[in-house]
Amino acid sequence: MASQDVHLNHQQSNAITNIIHHEFAPWVRNVDSDFTLGYSSVEEWVFERQQIIFATHPYFQGDAVVQNRQRLRRLIERKFRQYYNTMRRAYLASAPEGQDAAPQ
Repeated sequence: MASQDVHLNHQQSNAITNIIHHEFAPWVRNVDSDFTLGYSSVEEWVFERQQIIFATHPYFQGDAVVQNRQRLRRLIERKFRQYYNTMRRAYLASAPEGQDAAPQ
């Protein structure tokens, strides 16, 4: 049997984007402001936030979510990781010329 193509619907995607911009980005700036610690420094926060999302958020309830929970978790994790990397690249690009903002 072929695997299902699982994706976030529009409301789910908007909910995750909102969490990323209003909760995750400030958390990253507080915990790893110079991006020297890496994604692992915020990974536990992401895991705990996902637990809350799946337990309480209305867009992440129902049979379809339960059946595809692991795939959805990976998709959400990827969105957080990609945003972290985007923030890191922007930070590194803003470093004064000739000075590394963070180790490569």
